Amino acid sequence: MLVRADLKCYACGHVSGQIEGEENMPISQGKIYATSPLGLPKRRPDGRLTCVRCGGPLYLDDVTYIHPRPVRSFGVSGSVTQRPVAKAS
Repeated sequence: MLVRADLKCYACGHVSGQIEGEENMPISQGKIYATSPLGLPKRRPDGRLTCVRCGGPLYLDDVTYIHPRPVRSFGVSGSVTQRPVAKAS
């Protein structure tokens, strides 16, 4: 199941982006999306992400589980009977 979370700064509270990935995968393998006009969060040499505004450490906030959409087909099977159309008099 997919999980999406905001990347929020401990220091200034700015949301630097969002991360999305599988529930059982490490965070480092998730896809990062920019939600700020300042760009993507920066990655420190130890692999942690930092705020695009102040350089502070980030944490995951507002975690949301994304359910996959089921595939639906609305095909017609068999013969189709038509209803009679009422005519105005």
